[in-house]
Amino acid sequence: TRDKENYIPNEDARALLFAPPPVQQARHSEPSQRYVFLAVAVHRRNVEDVNNDGSIDPTDCFTVPIYLTCKSSRTNEVASHGKAVIVQEVGLHCNDKYIELVLLGATFDEDDEARREQLDTVARLLRARHRHQPDRRMCALLWGDLHHRLVAPLDLTPYLRPVLDDPAAASGAHAKKGHQAPVGT
Repeated sequence: TRDKENYIPNEDARALLFAPPPVQQARHSEPSQRYVFLAVAVHRRNVEDVNNDGSIDPTDCFTVPIYLTCKSSRTNEVASHGKAVIVQEVGLHCNDKYIELVLLGATFDEDDEARREQLDTVARLLRARHRHQPDRRMCALLWGDLHHRLVAPLDLTPYLRPVLDDPAAASGAHAKKGHQAPVGT
């Protein structure tokens, strides 16, 4: 087990809607609301006292509280559905080098055009970050509900198994010649 005092969590950020945990309101409609959550912890060995206050705290590695961005353009067309990207920016110091890690938890729209617009907005966000700090190393990680069917070549079949909760995948309805139906691991 690891000692939790060796880690700095982002949930200490004070500018959040609710604290802790670090949540943002993604949808508000009667009678329900939807919140998204992103918890991150950084080992103290990867943090420096950047604000020179004599202590290592969340503001030294989580320079900006989590925020919601890249919302679907259909948010106002359909019932507020909360399709957006939650972002946590993390400043890491490793081997006397600084790297900005941008964590992007995505819930993309099912609509192709709206999803493309969301991806364009993510790209614009990352280009802007790099343009404002071109000398800094930056890495972005995107994960989540991408609402996109991935198709694997047949030679990967031995390493894959069908998604059990998708009747179309189990029946092979999505399979094309030379490809495997959507699968999960």
